[in-house]
Amino acid sequence: LPEGLLDALCAVCLHMASCTRGLPKVTALIAAVAFRTGFAAMLRPSELLSLRRADVSLPHEACGIERISEIIVVLRSPKNKRFLAPLQFTTLDDHMAIKWLEWWCALIPPNALLFPINRHRLGAVMSHALGLLGLNGLNLSPRSLRAGGACVYFRRCG
Repeated sequence: LPEGLLDALCAVCLHMASCTRGLPKVTALIAAVAFRTGFAAMLRPSELLSLRRADVSLPHEACGIERISEIIVVLRSPKNKRFLAPLQFTTLDDHMAIKWLEWWCALIPPNALLFPINRHRLGAVMSHALGLLGLNGLNLSPRSLRAGGACVYFRRCG
């Protein structure tokens, strides 16, 4: 998933949210923030969708440290927990993802799921957004977020 396509997916989700009300509006907003977060933090769909608000440490919550430009995300059930550790973390330094997460986290209680949507619904929103972009044949899914984020990271950092 190229970064430009991620931007287009998120823009389409925001457009979908602006054109609807109720649950479809919330679902489109959840998808936009989840797509950006999953991509920037290189998360598997199961890791992304199991996050709780309390698993995200926002820059302004960092114990008196000013000017922090990263978010720390705790992974309580990573896929590779048997080989590495049962509790892991990742950092997220994408400025747009941080801003979106600061906004989103302000709306939900600490123990709530960060993205209260299931894997199939998230995939359906992605598929619908790709269809609106005329890109149905790309065979992308929420699993593509991790791979796309990793490719962008390695291109930038080597």
